[in-house]
Amino acid sequence: MVDVIRFYIENVELTEKALKKFDIYPVGYGKERGYYKKMKREIENDLDKPKGREFDYFSIVYDKKEDENIGKLWFEQNIRRTYFDRIRTDESDLEIAMSDLHYNDFVREIEYWANELDIDEEDFWKAKITKIELGVTLHFKTPMNGIISCFGSLKNLPRKHVYENSGVKFIGNNYQVSIYDKLDRAFHTGEIFEKQPAKRRNILNVGAKKVKAYIRYEIKITTVSGVLPKDFGDISTLDKLNKSWNNLNNMLLNKIDDFTFVDILSPEIVKYIIYEQIGNAIDGVKGKDKTPIEEYLVAP
Repeated sequence: MVDVIRFYIENVELTEKALKKFDIYPVGYGKERGYYKKMKREIENDLDKPKGREFDYFSIVYDKKEDENIGKLWFEQNIRRTYFDRIRTDESDLEIAMSDLHYNDFVREIEYWANELDIDEEDFWKAKITKIELGVTLHFKTPMNGIISCFGSLKNLPRKHVYENSGVKFIGNNYQVSIYDKLDRAFHTGEIFEKQPAKRRNILNVGAKKVKAYIRYEIKITTVSGVLPKDFGDISTLDKLNKSWNNLNNMLLNKIDDFTFVDILSPEIVKYIIYEQIGNAIDGVKGKDKTPIEEYLVAP
């Protein structure tokens, strides 16, 4: 459920073992900054991109004064992608890109970074969150070209931005709700088919869209410390996010009631389809033999 997350730990003293994993540079005014030595991946058979390109969604920074051993650790990355890229090495990039980070995955990833940075887990869980993206990818065993156009408006979020036919975003003061074509997004960001030649990538993308649809339903909170709706709960620290996990699942599901749907498909049908798929995504269910939309598209 969690994608990109940004948090920090104040007054942390990194061990010598952990400091060796940082490149440290002076930044002036008696301060220095350490950059975690980023993991890299090999890109084969792709002339368009250099080999060993650094992950562009990965950042761990350690700020401190030159004459002190205690500093502030900033952590920002897409933990879903880094976790799956590390542990699901035998699966296709398409399977990985369309998967969600479930509760146990989240806990394991936080514990992994506490160990990697040699920080006590109890202290690591107290880290303060400043930004977070929550969401699920809905799987449909049929093309769903018109479903994004059905999202007309969202209660309390009057500003709306439409990305042609691939997505829509409803914007608030410090959070936004997006629904978009996950397959298109992953293709353009290089999450999928990146190792294939350019012509082959386009063929694979077009072919995949004809077989199945992946719709991303996402809430991006840009300022956790700001005023948020009560149903978001308190997610100001990693520990509180951990304890609020089930409530956030319910919040994602219940927020569907705040949408007004355009009658391209009947609003009742659209809502039923989305409820069913969100429930499957939250519970980790990969799908059924017949998807909800087929009940309306196939004659009895």
